[in-house]
Amino acid sequence: EVESRWAELENYTITVTAERDELKAEVQQLRKSAQILAAESSSAKAAVVDHEELKKLRAGLSASQKDGELRLRELLEAREEIAQVTTELQSKVSEAAQLTGDLQELHSRATTAELRLAPVQAELETCKQERAAAE
Repeated sequence: EVESRWAELENYTITVTAERDELKAEVQQLRKSAQILAAESSSAKAAVVDHEELKKLRAGLSASQKDGELRLRELLEAREEIAQVTTELQSKVSEAAQLTGDLQELHSRATTAELRLAPVQAELETCKQERAAAE
C-alpha cells in the first residue's frame, strides 16, 4: 500500500510539475501580451485600437491571471501534501527498521536461552530415566 501511494504521489508530482510549467509559460505569454497592450496604448496607434477590444483583452488577462494564481495555489497545496506524506512514510520506514532490529534482538535472546536450557533439559531427562529405572 505504501509503495502504491508513493507511486501515486510521484505521478501526481510529475503532473503538477508539468502543469506548473504550462502555467509559467502561459503567464509569460500573458505578460508579453500586457506589454504589447501597454506599448500600443502609449503610442499614437492607441487611438486606432478599439476601446472595447482593449477591455476584452484586459478582462482576459485578468481572468487568466486569476486562473494561474488558483492553479499555483493548488500546486503548492499538493506539494505540501506530498511533503507531509513523505515525512509520514519516512517515519514509518524508520519505525519498521527499529522493529526489525528489536525482532532480531528477541530472536537472538531466544536462541541464547534455548542453548543455555539444553544442558539442563538433558540433565532432567537423565534424572527421569534413572528414577524410572530405580522404580
